[in-house]
Amino acid sequence: MYPLLAFIAGLLISIMIMLNGQLSFYTNNPFSLLIIHIVGVILLSAFIAFKKVKLNATGVHKLLFFGGVLGVIIVGGQSASIGKIGLSTTIMLVLASQVIAASVIDYYFSLDGNRDKPSKLKIISFLVIFSGIITMTL
Repeated sequence: MYPLLAFIAGLLISIMIMLNGQLSFYTNNPFSLLIIHIVGVILLSAFIAFKKVKLNATGVHKLLFFGGVLGVIIVGGQSASIGKIGLSTTIMLVLASQVIAASVIDYYFSLDGNRDKPSKLKIISFLVIFSGIITMTL
């Protein structure tokens, strides 16, 4: 079930990046970011009200809220990049950087305390991904 959800999320991310890039093209990047996040807040607020979700951030370390800042930077960067390097190259670079970051996080900052050591298969996978990126950007 969760691999399917992750796959669907990946499909939706591609569509989201394309729509955000087009919005940024027709308006401008700062304004499109504002629109994107206002729409997100409105929809999430409606969902929270409908489901009667209790909000509680007691005891949450303030650093964990930095994800919202990263979200704005990520969406802004992707929206700006599409107009210059295209959707497929933007997504390939995003995916490659996510794979690298996830591997570093899994190894050094594992949530369960077990380091996920890079296997030969994982290293080969990285090389395949990067050869694809190099091929696409030529």
